[in-house]
Amino acid sequence: MTTVQISKPNPTRSAEDILRSALDILLERGRVYGPAGIHYEDLAKLKGAYFYREPTARDMALENVLEKLDRLRRCDANDPAFKDSIIDAINYLAIAWEIA
Repeated sequence: MTTVQISKPNPTRSAEDILRSALDILLERGRVYGPAGIHYEDLAKLKGAYFYREPTARDMALENVLEKLDRLRRCDANDPAFKDSIIDAINYLAIAWEIA
């Protein structure tokens, strides 16, 4: 019979904290750069010209999620870049949901 190990929650990491951080950054980026939908429409046009096809705004947001997932594989979980990439990926997913 196999026993399942249940790990204890890490007291220095909480889902609520990361979501609050993600929301704060999402709102700040919106104030600085404007609506995400407009940015991703423009980005889709630029990349379409480069790749000779027309990606959608949603494609652009999801492509950014993939970039963040790749960065997560390359850094230690204790590196500040790990948390930053988690937050960015959450926000890119939220943007993809919004503009889909």
